[in-house]
Amino acid sequence: MKKLKLELKNSLILILFLTYIFFVNSLCIANTPYYNYVPKSGPIVLNDSSIVVTGDSFAGKFCDLESNKDLLIVGYARAGQTIDQNKVIMAEALNQKEKNVLISIGVNDQYMETPPYRFEYVMRSLLNIAVINKKNVYLHSYLKYFSNTYNIRRFSAIEYDLIIRQLCSEYYNAYYIDVKDLENPMYISEDYIHYNSLFYDELYKRLINAMLIVETSNNG
Repeated sequence: MKKLKLELKNSLILILFLTYIFFVNSLCIANTPYYNYVPKSGPIVLNDSSIVVTGDSFAGKFCDLESNKDLLIVGYARAGQTIDQNKVIMAEALNQKEKNVLISIGVNDQYMETPPYRFEYVMRSLLNIAVINKKNVYLHSYLKYFSNTYNIRRFSAIEYDLIIRQLCSEYYNAYYIDVKDLENPMYISEDYIHYNSLFYDELYKRLINAMLIVETSNNG
């Protein structure tokens, strides 16, 4: 009996240890600072510079970038919609020929009818399509808005951002781009909901760096 208790105790310790390792590893993967990547031997040109950009008005504003010089952007964005309302067009975007996809989503889910559990369900559905279609999916931080226009704020941006981070740690083809440091008035547009061109210029650079890392890793 004593031997059985000892074995159970050792098994419990092992399970707790493995759980801790998995949790820490997930956090490390989800927090990979892609924008700090520096090529080791001079500039690297992307072999595949095309990308589908899908989502709501956040995606639309990214597609409107005037400073775009390197990426061939295929826009599949629809403004003013939650991710739940946009899931069909986003699924269509994942069925295009381009291998790379940026999913850029903003504040609509926070004050409309997409609670976090539903947000996660739709995101998983989209990422499952991406796995089947062998797509590289890039997701940036889910950002808060600064407007006082919306009196009822049902959910916090942090809840959605944690979901995105977790999904990027689970799906081998999903890559998190951290832009939380840009969440300040310097990068906010006049409506205090969207972000301005300075923000999108920086996101653009970080996206290219993320694509360089993925491409180099896959070719190595």
